[in-house]
Amino acid sequence: MTPAEPPPWQWDLARAADRLGRWFEGRLVLSPAPDDLVVPAEQLLTDDAALLRLIRSSIPADLPPLPPGHADRRTDPRILASRFARLYSNATTGAALIALACGVGLDLSPARCSIVFRGPVAGGVALDIPADRIVRCAERPAAWPVGGPCVDTIGELREYVWTRYFGEHIAPLFSRIAELTNVSPKLLWSNSAEMAGLVGDSAEEYLDPAEATPFLADSRALLDAEQLPGVPGGNPMRHRLEWTPYDDGSFPREVQLRRMCCLVLYLADRYGRLCQNCPHLPIDERVALIRERHGLSQSDPRGPAEQQAIDRGLAWLGRRA
Repeated sequence: MTPAEPPPWQWDLARAADRLGRWFEGRLVLSPAPDDLVVPAEQLLTDDAALLRLIRSSIPADLPPLPPGHADRRTDPRILASRFARLYSNATTGAALIALACGVGLDLSPARCSIVFRGPVAGGVALDIPADRIVRCAERPAAWPVGGPCVDTIGELREYVWTRYFGEHIAPLFSRIAELTNVSPKLLWSNSAEMAGLVGDSAEEYLDPAEATPFLADSRALLDAEQLPGVPGGNPMRHRLEWTPYDDGSFPREVQLRRMCCLVLYLADRYGRLCQNCPHLPIDERVALIRERHGLSQSDPRGPAEQQAIDRGLAWLGRRA
């Protein structure tokens, strides 16, 4: 059977995501490749064995020796869970927030999403959203031709998207991961906050100021909200990130900083590599890494700023040996 052609709005969303650069390009999967593993998101909420298998799938068959005295945490389920949550959020957050910034409210509840694994990692999301589950907004007219009901305000549009994505999808998934691996929920939600913050950062980096405005507004509104619809208690993404002004006439004007390290520098294929928002990396080196990566995809060759981040990460690990 020939797969159904994606509706036009999905092509528009894919193009909008690609414009935001390395963190979001290619994350909306319109046609999975033959060797992609496509897993319904609902399965990950009900099949603990499958969820654990995917969390552990990034452990290589052969683990090379570590430097003398280094603690081997390369198979620590908590760190593997952190990486899984980070990549899962990267695969799905863009679809929710990029469409929202374009005036299109998508239902990203588990029944509407399948996660596309490329090799051992979550590389993207495939969507199956009927027209009546797409919401428009009078205050922020849709940038793409979509139907569906219409709400009056941006606040109502945000609530629709955030309830279904964070309340019905991410919150129960993180709860299952925390229970199965004993990872801190704060660490999982820090990874989700990071990706929400990167939507705004990427828009500022690649779009003109007028185009970037709704992306940045939605990102900061989400991260600053005291509560998240559908999630009990306070907003678990609040106070997970901060931005430091850095205005030397070029981008970035503000530099994202995670308050909690994701810990994936312990894992085998990333041993020692620090992220561009890592609390262990000085701000000048974070800026150099951001600028070095501008316009490059995830698969492009690494540069000297990234090597510096690895060297600093290895030194940090060595001090804890």
